[in-house]
Amino acid sequence: YLLCLTVSDAAGCSDTYCDTLTVDSTGNIVYRGATAGFVLNVLAPNQLTGVEEPSFEIGGLYPVPAREQLTLSIEANAGNRFTCFIRSIDGRLQMTSNLTSGSHVIDIANLAAGVYLLQVNGPDGSVQTKRFIKE
Repeated sequence: YLLCLTVSDAAGCSDTYCDTLTVDSTGNIVYRGATAGFVLNVLAPNQLTGVEEPSFEIGGLYPVPAREQLTLSIEANAGNRFTCFIRSIDGRLQMTSNLTSGSHVIDIANLAAGVYLLQVNGPDGSVQTKRFIKE
């Protein structure tokens, strides 16, 4: 199952983090291959002590909708390395790419038409996610 959390502030800024959970044949939740349980903690806003700014931004993702190619722009310090994942809307991994900061063209011609999530993981563990439509 794809699980997404969107956090918003009073100024209208928001960000979304998505990850995948699996349920095994006995009904237990499995996270990233771990069969032992885990705890999902939800904190009230007044319990938060601070939020770190991301080390990079997805500066652009276009065209949307797209047919053959997407252009992805990653704004960060030169030399940073990133991992880019494209997942179907149900969370199944479709593509993986290793990228650096700057502009990149991603070939999506082999993807079926539909809605996808593009997730970029930074070297410090920060994550940015965008949705796009493949025609």
